[in-house]
Amino acid sequence: MGTVFVLGALRNDDATSDRDGAAQPPAATDAGRVPEAYLGRWSGKAAASGGTIPLGTFEVTLRQAKPGQRVGTVVQHDLIGNTCTDVLTLKSATKEELVATGKGAETNGGQCAQTSHTVRLRPDGRTLGYTSDDPDAGDPRARLTRRK
Repeated sequence: MGTVFVLGALRNDDATSDRDGAAQPPAATDAGRVPEAYLGRWSGKAAASGGTIPLGTFEVTLRQAKPGQRVGTVVQHDLIGNTCTDVLTLKSATKEELVATGKGAETNGGQCAQTSHTVRLRPDGRTLGYTSDDPDAGDPRARLTRRK
């Protein structure tokens, strides 16, 4: 989702009209881009079902994207050695919250939840809160720290 700034919208000046007075489309901004604070590698312990079931470690990798583009992945390493990967497609990103659609990678094994779900990432100081509305996986939650 992009933000559009309209300069001179209430007056007829060169910023919004051409020489014949016809309206020109306003310039778009990069508001749909992912804020730098999210970018990079993050990891932390995850749990499901309100924190009662440990899920192992989540590794989240985020890159620059615009809405509708792949923004990253979530790799889960569970307690018995299985690995599941979700591909994240950006819905929106602000400094308060990044929202993406997660979907199991086609290469996942049968133990992995494959349904589409909403993932929310929220910065909290030096950590990133991870929540997923994915009942098939127990609605995972995690507190992630940046990795180098």
